[in-house]
Amino acid sequence: NVAGINKFMGASNIQSSQLSVQGRSGGGLFNSQGVFIGVLSAADPDAKQGLYMNVDNVKKMLDKQGLSGLYRK
Repeated sequence: NVAGINKFMGASNIQSSQLSVQGRSGGGLFNSQGVFIGVLSAADPDAKQGLYMNVDNVKKMLDKQGLSGLYRK
């Protein structure tokens, strides 16, 4: 479940209402329709929440590295 959108400065981010499992950094976040919407980038164990980078920022990073083919058809 989503606890917040863009609560942190910087890149667009999604805050989950559940703590992410250790070792899952880089894992995907999907909406209820199964659409990829973000990548796990951090956790806040005190708040028991995960922080995900918005998919648009992931695409920008891939574009910068010349890896757009990974998500474009």
